[in-house]
Amino acid sequence: LSKIRSLKRSATLMAAKAGIDLSTIAFSCCYFERLCHQKCVTKFNRRVAFAACILLAYKFNELRHKMEGPGLGADESGNLGDANPKPKPKPNPNDGTEPKKGIFRW
Repeated sequence: LSKIRSLKRSATLMAAKAGIDLSTIAFSCCYFERLCHQKCVTKFNRRVAFAACILLAYKFNELRHKMEGPGLGADESGNLGDANPKPKPKPNPNDGTEPKKGIFRW
């Protein structure tokens, strides 16, 4: 348990130096604790496993923030955009906003 805490502490310090978001380290700690509960982490591979968790968390969290842009991030309501948005339907000229083409001839 003390080794896990020291790994988390050192990862937090290194993330601050590298400019990695704190939420990324929080995600990586969750991934690492899942591995520990599944008994996949041993004394010999805990640093490598934690490094892999940091890489996965960086991939999922940081790259998502970098990709957010027009149409790719969350909109005002918090909904994520569609990867392949459907084209907007063309306005119907007969919906009452414009005069009908056959009635008025300018």
